Amino acid sequence: FCDSTEKGWLERLVTRPNLTRYRTALRAVRLAERANATLLVSHQPRVTMLTSFARKAQQSTVPHIAFTFNFTELPGRTQQRLMRWAFRDVEQFFAFSSYECDLYSRTFSIPRDRFRMLHFGFDLPIASTGVGRVRPERYVSAVGGEGRDYDTLVDAMRYLPHIQLEIIARPHNIQSLVELPANVTIRTNLGLLDTHAIMQSSEFTVLPLAHDRVPCGHVTIVTSMHMGKAQIVTDSAGVTDYVEDEKTALLVRHGDSQDLAQKIERLWNDSEERTRLGGNGRKFAAEHCTNSSVASVFAEYMTTRIQQ
Repeated sequence: FCDSTEKGWLERLVTRPNLTRYRTALRAVRLAERANATLLVSHQPRVTMLTSFARKAQQSTVPHIAFTFNFTELPGRTQQRLMRWAFRDVEQFFAFSSYECDLYSRTFSIPRDRFRMLHFGFDLPIASTGVGRVRPERYVSAVGGEGRDYDTLVDAMRYLPHIQLEIIARPHNIQSLVELPANVTIRTNLGLLDTHAIMQSSEFTVLPLAHDRVPCGHVTIVTSMHMGKAQIVTDSAGVTDYVEDEKTALLVRHGDSQDLAQKIERLWNDSEERTRLGGNGRKFAAEHCTNSSVASVFAEYMTTRIQQ
């Protein structure tokens, strides 16, 4: 395993280009060659690009696959051209949604069969599942910083002054939120355990996405499912592999604050529906979104690759 922890004064001084990533990619390829490895695995698209460059530079013959292949936003045209060239030698890509597999195949001119959808999976820490109530009163939570539409959510809460909302976001998410209603609290840059505690003790979670093609929110969706939380999610092509309307979540139209307010009110007042949706979500996550489920997919691929 090679990580991109900064080492040396030069790498700390020079931030563009990211020298640490280049060094890490070169080191990974050299280690793979010396070990006569069966497979070289890179994580995240830009690291995959640099690893591919390193393989070409060193004429490596170790097969290369891209794991956790995900873009919050697609790169510009210049970088897309570089990536098309770099990604030609990548044997297989693992993305978190079917929509992304189709999108990246088109964007980088790569055959669709070299992309494989893999549900985002992890095991929730035990410490995150047994917390007490964070606030004495009932409230709803919304978490995350990528591809979010908190403007619409805050507008929806203006129709619901009797319902409290806790938003855990990043500073850039709230720059446009000038006047908050009294029933909305925003916290930024919280640690993971604090974030989980707020989610766990909320009545349910809301995931407002920036548009109907957002390939984000998978971590928040799966976390809510593992906690057994009902959730309201923007109807987006990027999350259809995880949520099904009226079964594992309530879906809402993008940018429609009134529709969102109605769904929040409905779920707030119906404990049986919260229990049903949360239970279905927990079952889905247990079957498809755990460390073992990810490992089994990867082990299957490795076994097939070795046999070839």
